[in-house]
Amino acid sequence: MQVIAEVDEAAAALELLIDLALGGASVQIRRNGEPIAELLPAATPVSRLSQDRVDEILQELRAIGASSKPGPESISELIGEGRRY
Repeated sequence: MQVIAEVDEAAAALELLIDLALGGASVQIRRNGEPIAELLPAATPVSRLSQDRVDEILQELRAIGASSKPGPESISELIGEGRRY
C-alpha cells in the first residue's frame, strides 16, 4: 500500500504515518505535489498492521487533510492581514 501526504498533512499526522510505515506501507511525502521524502522503518517490521487499523489511520489522515486545507481567502486578503502566502 502506498500513502501520499503533503508536508503540512505529514507534519500534523507524523505519528500516524510512522504507524503506517511500521506496518509495511510505503509513505511518500510531497511538497506542492512533488515527492521530497519517503518514510521507512529503521528495521524490518515485526508485525503488520491489520487492514482495519490501516483504514482507521487513513480515515484520520483524511480528516486532518480536510481540516488543514486553506480556506477561501484570496492572496490579497492574506496580504492585507499581514500574512504571507
